[in-house]
Amino acid sequence: MEKFPDKKFADKLFDLSLDPMLILNKGVFTYCNEATLKLLKFDTIDQLLGKAPSDISPEQQPDGNYSSEKIKDLIRIAGKDGYHRFEWVHLNSKGEEIWMDVSLNSIPDFNGTAFYTIWRDITELKITQKELERSKNNYRNTLESITEVVFKRDLNNVLTFVSNQCFELCGYYDYELIGKTWETIISSNPNNEHAILRANEFKKNNYRAAIKSELEIIHRDGSLISLEINERIIYENEKQLEIIGSARNISEEKHMGIALHKSEAKYRRFVEQSPDITYIYSSKRGALFCSTRTKDILGFENGFYENDPFMWHNAIHKDDIESTLQIMHNFDPVKGFEVEYRIQDTRGNWHNFLDRSINCVVKDDEVIVEGIAIDITEKKVIENALLFSEKKYRFLFENMLNAFALHEIVLNEDSVVVDYIFLEINNAFQKHTGLSKKDVIGKKVSDVLPNIKEDPANWMEIYGKVALTGEQIKFDQYSESLKRWYSINCFSPKKGQFATIFEDISMQVETQIKLKQNEQKLSNLLNNLPGIVYRCKNNNKWDMEYINGSVFSILGYNPSDIIQNNKISYAEIIHPEDRLGVNEQINIALVKNERFSIKYRIIKSTGEIRFVFEQGIGIRNKNGVAEYIEGYINDITEQTIAQLELENHKIKLEETIDKRTADLQDKNKQLKQQNSELEKYNELFVGREFRIKELRNKVAYLEQLLKNNISE
Repeated sequence: MEKFPDKKFADKLFDLSLDPMLILNKGVFTYCNEATLKLLKFDTIDQLLGKAPSDISPEQQPDGNYSSEKIKDLIRIAGKDGYHRFEWVHLNSKGEEIWMDVSLNSIPDFNGTAFYTIWRDITELKITQKELERSKNNYRNTLESITEVVFKRDLNNVLTFVSNQCFELCGYYDYELIGKTWETIISSNPNNEHAILRANEFKKNNYRAAIKSELEIIHRDGSLISLEINERIIYENEKQLEIIGSARNISEEKHMGIALHKSEAKYRRFVEQSPDITYIYSSKRGALFCSTRTKDILGFENGFYENDPFMWHNAIHKDDIESTLQIMHNFDPVKGFEVEYRIQDTRGNWHNFLDRSINCVVKDDEVIVEGIAIDITEKKVIENALLFSEKKYRFLFENMLNAFALHEIVLNEDSVVVDYIFLEINNAFQKHTGLSKKDVIGKKVSDVLPNIKEDPANWMEIYGKVALTGEQIKFDQYSESLKRWYSINCFSPKKGQFATIFEDISMQVETQIKLKQNEQKLSNLLNNLPGIVYRCKNNNKWDMEYINGSVFSILGYNPSDIIQNNKISYAEIIHPEDRLGVNEQINIALVKNERFSIKYRIIKSTGEIRFVFEQGIGIRNKNGVAEYIEGYINDITEQTIAQLELENHKIKLEETIDKRTADLQDKNKQLKQQNSELEKYNELFVGREFRIKELRNKVAYLEQLLKNNISE
């Protein structure tokens, strides 16, 4: 086989080079150095000589072109231009693919048929690029699937990135916020000023830990939204690069007034289920309380502080103890403190902790701290091991408030999903489920939750469909195994796997159920009221904001006809002759800030006139102005008519009595005249005693009859 003629040149050029170098003549290899044989895992040079490049390459290159045809085009270019550089995939003796950065150099005096070529192994670079791309895809998939808004801002607090979820959160599209600061949509709440000041301070002080704060922003529709902000400075070579964070809508939680910390029993359950260590520490008496997670993480026995209250203090690294105590004892009364330090467990291993205060109290010269100690050892190791882009992904993964878990499905021989295995979970997963990493990683879900296959939710079918089809789904579901409600977002990063991002919504669901029950009870009560309950604006039309009860039976209109004056205003229902009086009486009561009680007439939709009795009170705004009126209206038509009939009857009765009295007085006058005449007869007819006596008895009878009639 023909070799390169100048052996001395070959010795220097080929044999001493650390990079693979070869001679390609008339389309086949005629010489190579030791580095080439080592890379291709050939024992002798004869295994290579006489072979074309396509003979030690896969049939097709990554771009889909056949190796035998593509190499001819590349050699033709090198022959024409004298030099050509490109990427190529070769196979070693074991059939393993090797990515090459290849340069073809035309050898003078060979008319473009002979070349010396230099290979550079870029296999590791390609693997790294694929891993980086995978990391970016994971980051992108996670970013698009979480319910929180993820954002980045530069060191001037200008937003440089906002995830798509911002529209659902605040009504603005991402492009409307990029290039602006939070102040663009922030409210005038004084707490916002404190949150912004705190964020700026942690940037100025090169703060390394994550910072959590709350902001109140104005939604595009004008409503106020409360956000929980989690953010951290990203460094590169000790230089601040940017700030990355996430925002979560906590308005509903604030509105519902979650009373978790008001109940000692609920607080203790929260503490014991937390994946972190909750503690109470005294600067004089040492540890006063530590949750049971202390044993899981550090091996300290439960209740260790009762026998050795300074055990935790003594386990802190000697290089960290002084600075840690200084920060804890010199805390800011508003901000509290946050400090990182190393602490040794009972097995001699060191853990990195992030210690955050929840509440700090100073009594005399004693500092009492309630706080949370978070084991960030694994996070530290990961941050030091990953590339910059991977760091951002891990930060998002570990610090997201939603729980995350990655799984791989298990199929039976009929390709039916029968189980799935936990591959990875984040800290929030432990908080939302009560299952730690050591409980689940690498284990089947049927081993972790034995009753899951009997769960009515049919998790296997739901997750199996996502893992096999790639379909993304979002749903709320109750877990019979964990006895909790979850809001779940499920997607597949690759076939056979599925990831879930979820949060525990048990409290919200229970609250909503109770709220619906209460609303139903209230609705039943209002619907069965004999009168009308209302809330209206204090204006000349009494614009109804709310009206319920016996609306139709009293007014002849449906509530929807009157609300917002859809068909008629309430002022138009009031009888025209009574409207002015109603306005005057209500306004007098509102000015005096008193309740009012009035009677007036209304005209039903049928034209019938009814009497109503209304009681109400003004609802004042922050400026003291009666902006609304709330009250109760009752139909008193029957009572009013009965009262009017009673008054008419009384008048008629008085007239009858007056008439009868006058008649009796006339009769009495006549009787007196008859009596006078009888007296005269008595004088004329002396001796007729019997007749006179009879007449007198008759007179007495008539007088008694007169008295009886008068008393009647």
